[in-house]
Amino acid sequence: MFTLKGETYNRIKKNITMEEKELIHTQHYTNSVVEVYIDREEEKVYQRKCLRGDKCSTYEFSLEEYVNDELIGYENI
Repeated sequence: MFTLKGETYNRIKKNITMEEKELIHTQHYTNSVVEVYIDREEEKVYQRKCLRGDKCSTYEFSLEEYVNDELIGYENI
């Protein structure tokens, strides 16, 4: 779980195949990369954060909450 702008989000614990989703944004940081995927059929957005060494976490959002909260890459939706 993590908190952003006062909202608490649950981390997805199951393994989701991102190859089936549409990559809409990539943000590179010094020690990590954030990729944003969209599933238009399910109206879901997935944010995958990877640190060096392949430690990755994937977070799931509804399309509406992702845009409303103006999260990374929301303008590409």
